[in-house]
Amino acid sequence: MSRIINTESNNTQRKKLLEGMAAALRYASVTKMEEKEQQDILAFLVLSLKSIENLNEKTIIAWEKRGYWIKADRFRMDWRWVQNALQELECSFSKEDIQSSILTAAGLAQHLTDINLSSQKRSMRPWINAWVQWKNQAR
Repeated sequence: MSRIINTESNNTQRKKLLEGMAAALRYASVTKMEEKEQQDILAFLVLSLKSIENLNEKTIIAWEKRGYWIKADRFRMDWRWVQNALQELECSFSKEDIQSSILTAAGLAQHLTDINLSSQKRSMRPWINAWVQWKNQAR
C-alpha cells in the first residue's frame, strides 16, 4: 500500500474550515431555519473545531521538533479560543441544549469576522448532513 501524500498545508486546510464555519454562521444569522438545519450547522461547527484543533496540534508538534518553542507557544495562545469553544459547544450540544449551543456558536463569530467569502463560497453549504456524521463519530 502506498503512502498518502497530502498536498494541502495545515494552514490551507485550517483556512478552508474557517471559511466554512464563517459561511455557516452567516447563513444562520440571516435565515430562519428548521431544527434539523440548526443541528446540522451546530454539528458542522463542532466537527470543524475538532479538525482545526487537530491541525493546530500537528503544526505545534512540527515547530517544536524544529526547536521553535516561542513560535509554538504564541501559536498555541493565539488559537486557544478553538479549544475553549469546542469544549463549550460540544458540552451543550451533547446535552442537546440547542439554545445554549446557539449562543456559544454566536460567540464564534467574533473570531471569524475578518474572513471574506466570495459569492461562490457563500452559496456552499458544507454543513449538510453534519448531524449524521457527528452522531457516527460520537459512537
